[in-house]
Amino acid sequence: YIDSGATHHVTASPQNLMNEVPTSGNKHAFLGNDQGLPIISTSSTVFQFPFAFNVKLTLNNLLHVPHITKKLVSVRQFVKDSNVF
Repeated sequence: YIDSGATHHVTASPQNLMNEVPTSGNKHAFLGNDQGLPIISTSSTVFQFPFAFNVKLTLNNLLHVPHITKKLVSVRQFVKDSNVF
């Protein structure tokens, strides 16, 4: 899902991670209902733009949150990461 209110990119799947760095301490991602889910690591990922095969897009500061039920892409962070608008 693309979320204009999300502050970070989030995934539950370790297959989506490149150059994973474990988090230190007890960090949590907080949902709209104030539920905190543990963040295991941070990473980045690259994926192909679906409408132009020669364009690769990057998600930096991707949070690995195993108990999240949906992948989230932060619009604000994506614009910053990929230099698009």
